[in-house]
Amino acid sequence: MTIPRIADPLDNEWDYRDCRLENNGLIPKTCGYLKEFKYKVRLPAHGVNGEYIDWCSDHCKGKFGWHFEDTENTYEDYEDGTHWNDQQAIISFSNRKDAFLFSLYIK
Repeated sequence: MTIPRIADPLDNEWDYRDCRLENNGLIPKTCGYLKEFKYKVRLPAHGVNGEYIDWCSDHCKGKFGWHFEDTENTYEDYEDGTHWNDQQAIISFSNRKDAFLFSLYIK
């Protein structure tokens, strides 16, 4: 009996970019993580919910992206000493109407 080989993320054949949504056709290539645009919407929680990304893919006419910004606020809900305790999740849009509709969606 042969034991199947499990992919090792440290193998040279594997690249972190293989996991990115835009590289797998799940969102447009011009959108995604660390893409910043003019119209920003701060998210109510630290993370970027997959449902938000799905909404953007389905409804946005322009480009969209998400990133994290440092903030002075600390959130009591998070573990002490974690890097995300001092950051705010943001989705940004190239189209003002997309940003407005998204802000209504998350309320």
